[in-house]
Amino acid sequence: MDGNSLVFDIDPEWIPPFQLDWIGLSSCEVGPSFPQWLKTQKSIRFLQMSNASISDSPESQ
Repeated sequence: MDGNSLVFDIDPEWIPPFQLDWIGLSSCEVGPSFPQWLKTQKSIRFLQMSNASISDSPESQ
């Protein structure tokens, strides 16, 4: 999606009804906090979040 904008306004309490295998969020403004919904994902084999504007870690919450 180079050069495009896509916005997801996700409720902080949302629990996805699915499990991801792969997700790439590089250069997406995901932060400032690590997304709670990602912590519910137990089957991710690939997670790319470089330059995602996150200023904390999954363990800090």
